[in-house]
Amino acid sequence: MGTYIRTCAETRTTDGWQPIGYGAFPPAPLHDDSDDHEAPAYSEPFMYQDYGMFGLFADVRNYSQCQVLAEPRGFPDDISEEALRHLVPEVWQLESGWGWGEPPSASVAERIARSEASCYGYSWLSAAELTAFDYDQRFIDQRTTPPQETTYRAFLGERYFQHLDALKALSAKDEVRILFRFVG
Repeated sequence: MGTYIRTCAETRTTDGWQPIGYGAFPPAPLHDDSDDHEAPAYSEPFMYQDYGMFGLFADVRNYSQCQVLAEPRGFPDDISEEALRHLVPEVWQLESGWGWGEPPSASVAERIARSEASCYGYSWLSAAELTAFDYDQRFIDQRTTPPQETTYRAFLGERYFQHLDALKALSAKDEVRILFRFVG
């Protein structure tokens, strides 16, 4: 079983936040060159199972007791409709079946609650938060036996920094954020 993350990157435009198209980040393992899976419409940065990363992002499955960048803070109210439906498809499934017209207006949090999605830990991190973190600082990884001192760079591994490098390149010219939620 386990816990999994679903992600979407957005960039701020003159028309508000918009999802970043697929291909801006290294592909998720399911979206490699195989014919078994269709690539999503939007980029899914950091979308792989890594409890160390989950702990850093939102204190989810933080068995290593690493530093937490931000406790889950919900999706921002200015999330794009496309990103919301990508991350929580239950919202679209519920609202497209209202039958008598448009669903009543509600906040993003109310729409998610109304959809009865089985996910949790809805949150986001800005590119600035992710790139400003000192990954060379050391901490004691409590998940190892015995606990061992390591750097965040070694703890998170090469794949994490491939995604972070892509994020840095995007955020050099635009304001970017990563939206995510967990299941399992």
